[in-house]
Amino acid sequence: NNLLRGNYVGTTVSGMTALANGNFGIVLGGSNNAIVGGTGVLRGVISGNANAGVLISGGVGNSVSGSMIGLAADGSTVVANGGSGVIIGGGALGTGVGVLGGNVISGNLGDGVTVSGSMQSYIRGNFIGTVASGLAAAANAGHGVLVTDDATGVLVGSPIAQLADRN
Repeated sequence: NNLLRGNYVGTTVSGMTALANGNFGIVLGGSNNAIVGGTGVLRGVISGNANAGVLISGGVGNSVSGSMIGLAADGSTVVANGGSGVIIGGGALGTGVGVLGGNVISGNLGDGVTVSGSMQSYIRGNFIGTVASGLAAAANAGHGVLVTDDATGVLVGSPIAQLADRN
């Protein structure tokens, strides 16, 4: 039940320039019900890290929402993470990416979101591979969303069309 909100991870205090961590930006290793990011002042910037922005390995019910991942605080300047924006694996169960508020996951040197070895992941309401306005590209170097064959129960978007869904 950890909250990581309103943080700039891997950038300077302005959120505009990389100040890289030597590996991942944030690691949730076996955490349960952790929330990374939010809306308004709770929005995080997770960019410029040497590896992926966020790694979720194991745990139940974790969420990454309302964050700039791979872009600067302005939502248009690329400050790439060295790997994927978000990685979900290690047996994680019930992970949400964007379900509590959309992320902008763009400009990363790997995939936008990588899902492997996990169950019941929900990826919805995000801008992936664009700037925050959605009006210009800021491509990830890999796939937008990569789901490997050892992941099960992954939902990208929504089974019901909603205006809030942007994947």
